[in-house]
Amino acid sequence: MPADGKLHVNLDAGDGQAVVSLRSAAAGGEDQSIRSLPIRGDQLKHAVQWASPVRLPSPETPVQLQFVLSGTWLYCYQFVRTPPRRSNRLA
Repeated sequence: MPADGKLHVNLDAGDGQAVVSLRSAAAGGEDQSIRSLPIRGDQLKHAVQWASPVRLPSPETPVQLQFVLSGTWLYCYQFVRTPPRRSNRLA
């Protein structure tokens, strides 16, 4: 999982909603769990928004995802790297 990335989902929650939870073991061995804001509607490439500001674990850290679906079809999900910011200055 890229630490500089986002979780994207493709789902259809036209009749309900979806909530994603991400769990990982922190460096001290303590579990860390974060939840998303509810996702509604037909979403082709939706960037999951977390309920509170978070720093995602490093790419080497195993994670578990839990999808709680209500009236929703989940088609796929993926972690996507955030592209580097471009400078507007000319060299």
